[in-house]
Amino acid sequence: MERTKSLLLCILLLGIVYGQRPNSFTISVSLFDQYPEYNPNFEADNSRHSGVIPGLVNYNLDPITKIPTLSPNADTVDGLIVNKPKFAYFFANQPGITDFMSYDLTFTLSGSSGIYQVDNQVFFPFDYKGFDTDASKRIYQDGDGNYHNFHFCMKMNSYFTYVGNEVFNFRGDDDVWVFIDNKLAVDLGGVHSAASKNITLKTLGLTAGNTYAFDFYYCERHTTTSTIRIDTNLAVKCLTTDYCGICNGDGSSCCNAAASCNDNDPCTIDKCPSVTTPGITSSNWKTFCTHTQMTCSQNNTCTNYGCVAGTCQKTSDKTCPALSCKTLDKCDVSLGGCQYKPKCVAPDACTNVVCNPTTQNCDSTTVNCNGTDKFCTDYSCDKTKGCISNPKTCIPQTGAAPCTVYSCAAGVGCQTKLLNSTECGCCDPTKTPKCKVATCDTKTGTCVYSNVNTDDGNPCTVDTCDATTGVISHTPVKCSGCQTCTQAAGGCTDTATQCNNGNVCNVGVCTNGTCSYVPNTCDDGNPCTDDSCDPLNGCAHTATTCPDLGLCQIGACSTTGGCGLTNRTCTQPTDFCQDVLCDPRLGCITFAKTCVPSNPDCQYGVCNNGTQKCEFHDYSPLPFGCNKAAVISTGVIAAIVVAGAVALAIMIFGGKKGYDYWKNSRDHKIASLNSNPLYTQNPASGNNPMYGNN
Repeated sequence: MERTKSLLLCILLLGIVYGQRPNSFTISVSLFDQYPEYNPNFEADNSRHSGVIPGLVNYNLDPITKIPTLSPNADTVDGLIVNKPKFAYFFANQPGITDFMSYDLTFTLSGSSGIYQVDNQVFFPFDYKGFDTDASKRIYQDGDGNYHNFHFCMKMNSYFTYVGNEVFNFRGDDDVWVFIDNKLAVDLGGVHSAASKNITLKTLGLTAGNTYAFDFYYCERHTTTSTIRIDTNLAVKCLTTDYCGICNGDGSSCCNAAASCNDNDPCTIDKCPSVTTPGITSSNWKTFCTHTQMTCSQNNTCTNYGCVAGTCQKTSDKTCPALSCKTLDKCDVSLGGCQYKPKCVAPDACTNVVCNPTTQNCDSTTVNCNGTDKFCTDYSCDKTKGCISNPKTCIPQTGAAPCTVYSCAAGVGCQTKLLNSTECGCCDPTKTPKCKVATCDTKTGTCVYSNVNTDDGNPCTVDTCDATTGVISHTPVKCSGCQTCTQAAGGCTDTATQCNNGNVCNVGVCTNGTCSYVPNTCDDGNPCTDDSCDPLNGCAHTATTCPDLGLCQIGACSTTGGCGLTNRTCTQPTDFCQDVLCDPRLGCITFAKTCVPSNPDCQYGVCNNGTQKCEFHDYSPLPFGCNKAAVISTGVIAAIVVAGAVALAIMIFGGKKGYDYWKNSRDHKIASLNSNPLYTQNPASGNNPMYGNN
């Protein structure tokens, strides 16, 4: 009984025609001819190593390049990858190593099961093509001695909307890798005889109604056979065709920038055109190649670099900009670039010189050394030392009077005091030495002399008394280099403001009296601005442009984290029956919406733009097993077996016309009821669940 049911199911699956599905569909794929002399990974010695070798490629597929990459843990010995760098050219256009050709891969509906098939047991698409247009390269033969081109790779990039019941089965040789949603799903790497892999997409954790990438990679690498068979009900989509004629291609299959877009200028970066370029076609795409001038990052603050014969070289000294009221001293990289000196320099310490920014003239004035104490201090200017101050001498120019002491009182001025005979007899003012102070010791009656106090309380002056003249002076302290003296600091200290080379893009640093310079970073603490400095205008802060990653991730800047990426939002079509997705290579693409039924084995979806709804219809004839409420009796089973056999025979021997006639007669329940028990209400006194329209 079980064998009868299985046979019945097989016959029914063969006999059911899904009228809503096309008989075939074609996907334009990329083929890359290989030649063992150019890529030794083809026709490598397999006498000791062969068979399916999983793990040759990385699990994740780069969504931008769409080219599998060799795994760092790959068993390249058994996988016959004898030249690792050239694995990168299995699925890439590289003149001198590969030769590209577009190819229409046709999937044909197989029977009535809804499965589409590619089946070619002598698959040699490059015979007499590619490198084999050269007769001298036609040296490889099959087991019967017939010439074939056994060395090529195929790449198919597509999409599908997951409905929930998809399967993918493959059998063939050699390498086969299938990525679904950019994750490895079929791994049949290596040089091997025909090998199989079957996957049910329900096991992959996909969500019904979502559209996913489906990428298929196949290589034939060795004599003496080449076979390929695919069985699948995946409704793969060709959303767009590039200028190479490739479904969902990015132009890289036919365009190699170095060869296809070479403008013979070694100082330009040649790039293949984008497939989204308006007006681009298969006949004019080379005119849309871009050529960007090479930039040299070696530029420093004193030297210009440029491209010379394809390499960055020194082209000239950098021209330092003219600065107001400054004269160029030199350009020194170690000091931060252009160094300037003041245009106007005072001739001595008693002259102020100021540059007029309007006329650029040097205007001179005398240094004003007048101090605040006009009663007891004399102020003057020394051309070397600058402003100096001395205590006022109150002794008349004619000389001191006997027994008279001269002094100066703050806020009052010079004063005199006449000593009595005792005081004068003890310390005669006329006999007091210069820079000394006389004091009478009343106990001994003798005069005691001590040094005059010269300290003015200012740590930034050197206080002295001239032993010849008795004049007390307060001369400014001479600090070393970039040091200055302040009363607050109590002496000389390093002062960065003294290190000014006239270039605002240098930050002066004073260390132990010596200036050094570092570039002014102009850092404003904002990660979303590019900080720069111009010798004329100073710091500038422009908004940072964060780079995109592919066409679906947009560079965006956050003040907390700097540059990052956000997903591009594609504009949803106004047409209800259209959908949109973003391909990292192709950008936003609009395509026909797939309406996903809840039971995809029994129904298909149709998008109705008028009602703005998805409509679902039963397949006709309704597949076996879709009428859940029916109970099949033994008599019905026997009748269905007969009907199935009749349908199968009609399909096989009568061809499409005979089968179409049989199918069309279903609507009339077949004129002779006894000729088709499938559509008889009570065949063999049993209940027929297939009777009726649903």
